[in-house]
Amino acid sequence: MQTQVVNICPNPAQYQVKIPLNNPQIKQIEVLDIRGKVLFQKQPVSEEIIEISLKMLKSGVYFIRISLPQQVIVQK
Repeated sequence: MQTQVVNICPNPAQYQVKIPLNNPQIKQIEVLDIRGKVLFQKQPVSEEIIEISLKMLKSGVYFIRISLPQQVIVQK
């Protein structure tokens, strides 16, 4: 199995992040806090780029979890 790489930009981010969906098999994208609590969830349909607003989040460290059929990718 090949490891997938996902570009999240900008990183670090202040107001929003953009995730290009170059993999049509992405099932779900989530933003998690440091404790693993899901703060945002999106199930992409046909967008080429997912834009996630971070305005509702306090300053801190967050993770993006991207679920594929055979793999889960987590990035800070």
